[in-house]
Amino acid sequence: MKNIATLILIVLSSTVWAYQQQPDTVIINFGKESKILFLIKDTKDLKILRQYKMDSIIADMDRKMNGETVQTPEDTTSTEPVISNQSEEEIATSNEPPEEDFMEEENDEHNDGDEVNSEAESHSRYKTRNYMNFDFGLLNYLENGSFPDKNNELYTVNPLKSWNIGLSSVNKSRIGGPLFAEWGGGINMYHFEFQNDKIRLLKEPTGILFYEDTNAFPTYKRSSLNVTYVNAFFVPMIHFGNARNSIYKKSGGKAFRVGAGMYAGYRIKSKTKLVYKDIKKEKIKEVDNFYLSNFRYGIRGQIGWKNTDLFITYDLNPLFETNKAPGLSAFSFGIIF
Repeated sequence: MKNIATLILIVLSSTVWAYQQQPDTVIINFGKESKILFLIKDTKDLKILRQYKMDSIIADMDRKMNGETVQTPEDTTSTEPVISNQSEEEIATSNEPPEEDFMEEENDEHNDGDEVNSEAESHSRYKTRNYMNFDFGLLNYLENGSFPDKNNELYTVNPLKSWNIGLSSVNKSRIGGPLFAEWGGGINMYHFEFQNDKIRLLKEPTGILFYEDTNAFPTYKRSSLNVTYVNAFFVPMIHFGNARNSIYKKSGGKAFRVGAGMYAGYRIKSKTKLVYKDIKKEKIKEVDNFYLSNFRYGIRGQIGWKNTDLFITYDLNPLFETNKAPGLSAFSFGIIF
């Protein structure tokens, strides 16, 4: 009986020793049925593993599978891999850990102390992101570098009731370093509301005539000119701060950013609207081109910090066709949502 107990003790000791000597196994799955196995007995060897060249490993495996001889380096500390013919069954053991999926992470940028959330890690390799922008700003125009109200012109607009709204599909692309580009297209509308609620537009063969409706019976509430465009734009941006965060966040993360670029648009609709009250509230709408320029183009500036972005635009071409109306150049400024 004593001999049996001694034998059991020896077997248990051998089993424990064998388990302690069992190397850790990591299996990398790729393709449909292929695997790469790593047997790691000493965690210090991971430093050597980092020096391996993946191209060399794949080249040696390819030669081995084609029946060619792969020379085994004599120096066991060499950073070149040794390709073995040992089968998976001979390597794997019963206490093999669960298989792990492999995902290579890009670490070419440092976080500079900022937290990077899980969304940032999963999209850090993307160089272009897409999102929607909504612009809202105040609108006005200049005539020969001055506001029309300087000469009490009839087409003077109310600066607090005239606005520019736009909806755009924006692509943000990282060009390199802190340099990005925002580009895309969308639609926006100019709403010019005249300071004088009685102003009307009359289209004549020689051009547009602005005049005041002297009919005293109705009570005029609002007179406006609305123009809708489809646009394309390209705005280079410089981001100061964590450039890596700037690519996956719509606002640009925590980076201060500034940029300037160009835009162009095509007019798709234009109309005037006169609102007055007689017995009840009435509206008069007239759809026409009013000698408005079919194309528009200009410069756009943007500046942002954290979740806030501001913009300013200036049309380089006149609002109306040359010699058909006053030479008015529209501009707007506001906020981006």
